[in-house]
Amino acid sequence: MLNIIKSVFITFSLYILYSGFIDLWAYYKIKSYKLSKDITCHNVISSKYLLSTINNVSGIVENIQDRHKWNTIFYRSKIDIYLSPGIYTYLHRNYVNLEEKLSLCKKFYTLHSWFIQFKSGTKLKIYTDNYVIMSCNIYLFSILSIYIQWCGYYNNDKIVWLKSKVIYPWGTIIQKNYTKIPWKIINKYDNIYIFNIDDEKYLAFYK
Repeated sequence: MLNIIKSVFITFSLYILYSGFIDLWAYYKIKSYKLSKDITCHNVISSKYLLSTINNVSGIVENIQDRHKWNTIFYRSKIDIYLSPGIYTYLHRNYVNLEEKLSLCKKFYTLHSWFIQFKSGTKLKIYTDNYVIMSCNIYLFSILSIYIQWCGYYNNDKIVWLKSKVIYPWGTIIQKNYTKIPWKIINKYDNIYIFNIDDEKYLAFYK
């Protein structure tokens, strides 16, 4: 029995060290993704190619050169775009935070995966009355399902956010005045829609 406990302890300790190593690697990898306006390709890039750059496991664009290629559509001249009612799926953004780091770690089945898992991609739904809900589903400790929603409305060329919701199995927490920064819809590339935040930050959604 003692040998079994010892083996389990050693295995778990090695798993923690392994997870720590991957976490450190992901930290420096994410630093290389810092907000950038670098554009390495000035040729026309197909939307099909851009979609193929998103890793099937991590769900993010991992190759730095591919991230620069996305900038070719992020930094195009602004045009007037109308968002029709329907569901838009998040694809990519030109800035990073903890979510990208966790996504990289998920590929390697690290300890992070046991604490938090993104179970579905972020969806943005525009209703016929221009009401907007953006939502995602995460699991904590592999069993606790949590839905996060951002609510607002679509007006002219922007989405104005009003509040956010965190929906637990036992109740809902609502935070009003979630953000004062609206999302401006600035461009469309085939079925890829580009949003702008704070002049420097861009997000891409697909419909």
